[in-house]
Amino acid sequence: MPVGRELEKEARKAFLWLLREETTHDLSDRISAIDVVALLPKGKVSAEARYRRLKECLLKGSDEVRRNREETRTLFSATHFAALFRYACDHFSQATEEPFDLVKASRKQNPVAKDLAEHLSIFLKHIRSVKELIEFAVPVIASSIFLDNYPPDTHMFAPESVFQTLYRDIFHQVSKSRVIAFEGAPEMVLRSGFINKIETQLRGFFEQSIRGKGTPSSEIHKDNLRRFEDRWRNIRSSSTCLACLRRRPQYGLPCGHIVCENCVLVFGECCVNDPWIFKVHSCFLCGVKMPEEITIKIHPPTAGVGVLCIDGGGARGVLPLKFMKRIEDRIGLSIPLQKFFKVAFGVA
Repeated sequence: MPVGRELEKEARKAFLWLLREETTHDLSDRISAIDVVALLPKGKVSAEARYRRLKECLLKGSDEVRRNREETRTLFSATHFAALFRYACDHFSQATEEPFDLVKASRKQNPVAKDLAEHLSIFLKHIRSVKELIEFAVPVIASSIFLDNYPPDTHMFAPESVFQTLYRDIFHQVSKSRVIAFEGAPEMVLRSGFINKIETQLRGFFEQSIRGKGTPSSEIHKDNLRRFEDRWRNIRSSSTCLACLRRRPQYGLPCGHIVCENCVLVFGECCVNDPWIFKVHSCFLCGVKMPEEITIKIHPPTAGVGVLCIDGGGARGVLPLKFMKRIEDRIGLSIPLQKFFKVAFGVA
């Protein structure tokens, strides 16, 4: 092909016309751009000179793609790309017409809690005014979402995409009315305004996290909870872990708050000798110091269900308990032996 920018444009136009003639699909849906690069005649110049312009075009295009992916938060590591590519293959192998969603795919192994709307509703029942909703509930919910979607080593998708894809519809379930009002309070706020404020706050936490060396989502959420220690002292729930707003609570603390196992895992202090034993020195919510250090044994995900069965009635039922106490004392367990079992059966 003769070299020249105008000739390249003409060749590109002709090539696109041929493609349109050969297919009924809209090319813009499948190809972002097509460029034609004319090479110098073979044998007239060195191979390096002949392909120099093609190399420059490829490098320029590669840089543009990289910048675009950085801006849209879609520049994946090799690990994340491999996982998403596998999910994409599984998705399209089902011959579905539904587009492949990267954000949804990234949560395949850790989906958003199905009862998240219920937990958020329970928390919001403790809010008494629009001011408290905006100044307290919004940042707490936003940092909880941030903790939920950005665990360690996850890909940092744009918060706008994450919120739109995974959470916005949930907030419409939480507040079915278009206006949020509180009994005895003259102020009110539009549901859309409330949801937009959560998204804005989420974006703020995201920017805080990626700034500098990057602050883990757990630290951001923990610091945010500490800001409201005084408020947490007046709020309790036996149905929702208020530390994360997305799980059932399991472990009661002396201050009256009940937290879930995952929050113990995230915010507790891991034992040096056992990665599944955690110590709690103060409440994650109200900050109250524990009178005595609380030790919690986390059930390892690879472990089965421990079952304790004690047989024998009357005096015979006492002997196994004595044996268990001797075993506990002999081994020197830091927590009661019964905590190692999920289910227990016994006799009267």
